[in-house]
Amino acid sequence: MKIDQKKAISILTRKKAKIFIVKYSYKHKVMTAKISKFSGYAKLMTLKVEKQQRLHINFRILNGSCVLGYVQDKKFIQLADDKFEQEISLNNRKGFIRFKVIGEQADVHLEIKIIDG
Repeated sequence: MKIDQKKAISILTRKKAKIFIVKYSYKHKVMTAKISKFSGYAKLMTLKVEKQQRLHINFRILNGSCVLGYVQDKKFIQLADDKFEQEISLNNRKGFIRFKVIGEQADVHLEIKIIDG
């Protein structure tokens, strides 16, 4: 899937979706999303991160094509573009990152759990 870097790092959201539900539980530090018939670029959440931030990501594409990534310092870093379930460590500078999805006619289920921080 081709990604336009300028649109990927933009704060603006350009999306069309039949269903776009994103829930965040502050108590359990879990973000879940159910997305159906999604095309475009959309921000999922903004997260304040420490130097070493660990996350558990469960990303499943049921239909279409979709990319999960995050933006920090005007750079889009791609995390997954296919079925992906594992614990990762983000080696970033301290600050804020924006999680984004970029897709074409995609049906996606996603869960991001913050392990430390």
